[in-house]
Amino acid sequence: MVKTVGVLGFLLAAVVVWQAVLGAPPVAVTTYRGGAQCRALADSFEKRSLPFPSPVCDAITSASSALATSSMPTAVLDPQRYAYPLKVSANKRYLVDQNDRPFLMMGDSPQALFGDLSEADAELFLANRQAAGFNTVWVNLLCNTYTGCNADGTTFDGIAPFTTAGDLSTPNEAYFSRVDRMLALADKYGMVVLLDPIETGGWLDILKANGIDKAYDYGQYLGNRYESVPNIIWMSGNDFQDWRNADNDAAVMAVARGLHDSDSSHLQTVEFDFYESASLQNANWDQLIQLGAAYSYYPTYGIVLQEYNRPNYMPVFMVEANYEFEHNLAPPVTTSETLRRQEYWTMLSGATGQLYGNKYTWQLIDGWKTHMDTVGSV
Repeated sequence: MVKTVGVLGFLLAAVVVWQAVLGAPPVAVTTYRGGAQCRALADSFEKRSLPFPSPVCDAITSASSALATSSMPTAVLDPQRYAYPLKVSANKRYLVDQNDRPFLMMGDSPQALFGDLSEADAELFLANRQAAGFNTVWVNLLCNTYTGCNADGTTFDGIAPFTTAGDLSTPNEAYFSRVDRMLALADKYGMVVLLDPIETGGWLDILKANGIDKAYDYGQYLGNRYESVPNIIWMSGNDFQDWRNADNDAAVMAVARGLHDSDSSHLQTVEFDFYESASLQNANWDQLIQLGAAYSYYPTYGIVLQEYNRPNYMPVFMVEANYEFEHNLAPPVTTSETLRRQEYWTMLSGATGQLYGNKYTWQLIDGWKTHMDTVGSV
């Protein structure tokens, strides 16, 4: 019992400090969620025949009723706790807000959010992620089958992104108005959106078919439309396996140049290829990006330390590594240990943050609502 009380006391003390420093979920809510998450963790230990102090979970949960009626704060997170848009710190090692407050990126990857969710479900997702402690989400502005949406790029309820299919010069106001509202929802919940203007896994051929001029104009359209939206970081690419092909690179860069020339408010970054890559490996992008994205299915310290030690360094974050519930390189099934290792390795190598993802929530497939409060998320 002494150990149980000690762990409980430590948890509650940590929550109070979190509340005071960052502005956090209500302590009672955090404690209740902590109890539920603790039980999930205990279950996973029991399945592996490993010891776990189960009374800790009961103690954490029972504390919530007393806290709920106490004078502890009950407001939700203040969505204005950071003054967006983000910028690079003076020493170029990390991100800060407009008041120079350091921002540690704690991200999730609901890439298909615009295409697959209603506004009500998007709010449900964002509220859950805020309560769990996330402050960043990766969302693809355009989404087709490559990232879990309809093959023709329409939303779940049939709204097309362009009035002429595949023509970047014909943006559909109904589609982009919904995007506007979802970006506002993300801002309501304090989320920075890593917004991919035209992800390359599913849209590269369409982008190239439009040509450089239309690609540039599309980037300008987006930059002009969203320059005043505070909670955006532009992120080009996504499984960009063929970036070494000059024509491919030029097409994607044309959109980024259009954004650069029309939007002076937001940072840009780019994700290249699996199984391991980093933004500064392609010198063509040096003048367009201010934030480095590291991508790895291997031990993450390798690529992060490489980027940290570059002479032309910039802040680096882990954009993508092994996702929960998915089969990746090693081990062939991502375990909780895999997730913990890659997260510790990333942060202890000097990153300004990282993104998490899981099989259900990155593409928002059936079952995503019951796969948010997972061991990996905790």
